[in-house]
Amino acid sequence: MSGKKSELPHTLIEAVKDGRAVVVLGAGASMECVNSAGQRPPSGEQLRDSLAKKFLGREKETRDLAMVAEMAISSGAGEPLVFEEVSKLLSGFSPSKAHISLADFRWRGLATTNYDQIIESAYSANSAAKQTCITFVKDAEPYDDRLKTAMNPVPLLKLHGCLDHRLDRDIPLVRKRDVVALCGEA
Repeated sequence: MSGKKSELPHTLIEAVKDGRAVVVLGAGASMECVNSAGQRPPSGEQLRDSLAKKFLGREKETRDLAMVAEMAISSGAGEPLVFEEVSKLLSGFSPSKAHISLADFRWRGLATTNYDQIIESAYSANSAAKQTCITFVKDAEPYDDRLKTAMNPVPLLKLHGCLDHRLDRDIPLVRKRDVVALCGEA
């Protein structure tokens, strides 16, 4: 918008004030994060090209990320090696100021499609956090019992799993064609 200040709906402001709002984050939320070299996380195209180079021997790829990931897995590398590479490419990024400021509010819950641990790191980095972030990655985790273990808990639902648990068969990671969820591409 050209210089015009946008206003949030009153009902949304009240929901945030009352701790009733749920924050849902996708891949775009991590694009402002940086690593120690000042680099940002790879875009979907950069991730696709890295996987194509490593597993298919192609410098530039025109297929979408989901197809390249599926081809890499099917090429003989298998899921463990492909997910190790994805983990390597998405690791080492510090939370952005926006991530850290999430902990300045009381939320009903948090949810993300991202596999990284940027939200958890943001809560740890904010010494004034109003809530304790409790991460859920398994379908069968004892939700209520885990929330009772912390003062002022906020549940963080990792909807597509977590790269830290990428080899755990009990966690329903998004697989093959759905690896596109890492970067939010359609």
